[in-house]
Amino acid sequence: RKIMALFDEYQSRENAKHTLRAMKENARQGFWNGSRPPLGYRVVVAEERGAKLKKKLEIDPIQADKIRLIYKLALFGVDGCGPMGFKAICNHLNDNNVRTRDGGRFGIDAIHKILNRPTYKGEHHFNARDHKTKTKRPEEEHAICAVPAIVTADEFQAVQDSLRLRHASFMSPRFLAPGTLLGG
Repeated sequence: RKIMALFDEYQSRENAKHTLRAMKENARQGFWNGSRPPLGYRVVVAEERGAKLKKKLEIDPIQADKIRLIYKLALFGVDGCGPMGFKAICNHLNDNNVRTRDGGRFGIDAIHKILNRPTYKGEHHFNARDHKTKTKRPEEEHAICAVPAIVTADEFQAVQDSLRLRHASFMSPRFLAPGTLLGG
């Protein structure tokens, strides 16, 4: 029984290795491997290969406008008043009744993920995290899948630079909080 259990365990590991390799190749070819697509995208059937349906991501026009609004708020703010942070964007969207795909309210974590996800500039990273430990994998293990871009690479980079400059490791949080007397 122990020998059979060891053989089954080995076979299971081999199957997992081959499945992951196939999914990485599928992603490199630009196909979606499953799961729920990011906000702003929808899954469409791209082609049929025998009984298998190959799917790709397509921009969902209604949801994509929300993503563009979030990036605009992060760069310019409301009416050009200056860049907004995660919480300010979240509050603005919820106050103006802008909802998620499911009709829920936006949270700070959702805004953080949207502003930091390279999928929106046209490159989805498959296999970016270890599913067991939830840790980031090295960049060379990622399979990059080309998807339609919702924001330009320049807009994405401008948001990343803005977020990095306002990060607490670059600037003290007391200078970021509005209303701090002589804080600037």
